Amino acid sequence: MSAIILAILGFGLLIIVHESGHFFVAKFFGIEADEFSIGMGPQIIGKQIGRTEFSLRALPIGAFVLFADPEDEANLEANPFVNAAPIKRLLIALAGPLANFSLALILLILLAFFSGIASNQPIVGALMPGGVAEASGLMAGDRIVKIEGHSIDTWSDITTYVAPAAEQKLIVEIERKGENLTFLLTPALNDENRGVIGIASSVEKYSFLGSFSAGIGEAFGMLKEVVLGLRLLFNKEALGQLIGPIGIVSITGQMARSGLADFNWFLAFLSINLGVFNLVPIPALDGGRIILVLLEMIRGKKLNEKVEGIISTLSFVLIFGLIILVSFRDILKLY
Repeated sequence: MSAIILAILGFGLLIIVHESGHFFVAKFFGIEADEFSIGMGPQIIGKQIGRTEFSLRALPIGAFVLFADPEDEANLEANPFVNAAPIKRLLIALAGPLANFSLALILLILLAFFSGIASNQPIVGALMPGGVAEASGLMAGDRIVKIEGHSIDTWSDITTYVAPAAEQKLIVEIERKGENLTFLLTPALNDENRGVIGIASSVEKYSFLGSFSAGIGEAFGMLKEVVLGLRLLFNKEALGQLIGPIGIVSITGQMARSGLADFNWFLAFLSINLGVFNLVPIPALDGGRIILVLLEMIRGKKLNEKVEGIISTLSFVLIFGLIILVSFRDILKLY
């Protein structure tokens, strides 16, 4: 139970950081928010501080910063956010994703310094007891140099050749203390229908200065993986792999049980996911707002506010519906 609570708090932290990015950059430009809300749906509690009402809502599936109430047409024209220069609104929209990227970078730098980061070198760091690799004679410290004649330069290369070869014999060449050895391994089939041989990469700890370059490198690696994974949004078959807030909390809870280092790494990965997802050019997301502001800057005049509002509302309903659908599927998987 404590792991699930930690997971909920961790996921909540990512959302709060994201919305705080919007909130504080707007405040820097002298633009006050009408509301800063954690959660969606009916309000549970709220407190007015200055012009902004800080509130907690019933459904823990998101958060928002409200700068202008579209229903309040009487005061809409006088709203400082609506009348702010396009460049200011552009920077406010970018601030949320950038806050998530910054948090991920900080988490990864701390991880590199205090716990270490999994190396991408093809060196066996640990073996799963009773796993294929251990049974075949591989040892910690072995460097995998070839699989089926293919040169192995990174840890990712190992996955490339092992994952699709479940229950198929593979010739694996390794280097051990300057000596080259050859093994015949048959990857086992895991729950995700992928081949595995029961090995984990080595973990490298870094100096204070070295942790910065290691953290930056890991962050860019995550960013590349997440951006490439955006195809899931446009692939009918891959949509089945999407998970919602409930699934995310469940996985985060599992990582919390694995230890603080794994939990910290996964939070960084989630933070980058959240930042990238919000840059998708859908009107209800930051990416959509950025596109609309850029169009306004190109045209030299604002878009029709009613049309923009209708588009944003429809896209929000679509996203909210997708979250509900995916969350329902997550519940079915759990039970």
